[in-house]
Amino acid sequence: MRGDATLSGSRSGSFAHKQTERRRRSALAASLAAVAAWRRHAVRVATRLLRAQARQSGVAAQLSQPAWPR
Repeated sequence: MRGDATLSGSRSGSFAHKQTERRRRSALAASLAAVAAWRRHAVRVATRLLRAQARQSGVAAQLSQPAWPR
């Protein structure tokens, strides 16, 4: 009987643990998505800046790829 009580207690504990894990994973996914969106924005801004500088200096810049690897 002692084992039964332990098992039933662990079941309710594991449910709470699963909920906590889901929240953590969801928060992590949201954080990663935010970082990815910020990175895309930063690359766009950098590319625009480089193109604008190239236009002002009179150099025809071909920026088909960013200056750093993705």
